[in-house]
Amino acid sequence: MFRRKIYGFLITSLLTAIVLSSIANPIGVELTGFILVFATPIIFVCGVPVSLLSDFVTRLFFGKVRSIMAFIIHISFGSLYGFILFSALEVEIYLYAAVISSIIFWLVDEVLRLKMKTSNNKIPVHYKMY
Repeated sequence: MFRRKIYGFLITSLLTAIVLSSIANPIGVELTGFILVFATPIIFVCGVPVSLLSDFVTRLFFGKVRSIMAFIIHISFGSLYGFILFSALEVEIYLYAAVISSIIFWLVDEVLRLKMKTSNNKIPVHYKMY
């Protein structure tokens, strides 16, 4: 699971930089490096623990219910972090960037969860008896 979170963090950092720079400046990509350097530590410090918390909270649920609960947790904490940065720095773009980043992290985590699934049964891996 931790390996999936690290992969998710790296992919999310790259996608967030690309998406935010294309929103901020749709013609050029000169902001991508700046956003990548700025967003990567924030995604690591805030996003990875939230994603771990999401996995812990939703570990007993399956299918769409688990996915929706995970989405709500990611969006809630992303909005909270964005609101904290917005209120501290009074720059509205941080709120939008945090929400966009949390949506990207959730999407990447869900795709990686499906790709890295090791078992077809519905018992979570950490509950299996070997």
